[in-house]
Amino acid sequence: MQLGISSLGHIIEMGSTGNYENLIDLQLNASKACLDYAEQNKIKLVELVLEPPVMFKDENRKKFIDLVNSYSLKKQIHAPFININLCSHNSRISNASIESYFETVEICSEINVETITI
Repeated sequence: MQLGISSLGHIIEMGSTGNYENLIDLQLNASKACLDYAEQNKIKLVELVLEPPVMFKDENRKKFIDLVNSYSLKKQIHAPFININLCSHNSRISNASIESYFETVEICSEINVETITI
């Protein structure tokens, strides 16, 4: 068994302080804090929450990928889950959800992640 930590706790903690300019800064700073904490405490596995979907935009995506690739820890990704509904009877919503997961898989391939939580 392997013990890991999630960046969700850092997102909630930083989000509650209001010390961020926008959701991208919150995501990047929380991911960095989680990765730093894991390294400092010899935790070898980190699950990074990939939310909000604006992380998929080119400049944000590159910042996230560069940040994550600067650490040698084993990583997995928790795919977006806010406003995602694979079971929707509205095909536009379910198709958008599927597209979001495909984009997540593409990012995972760029950061050598083999496990995605949906």
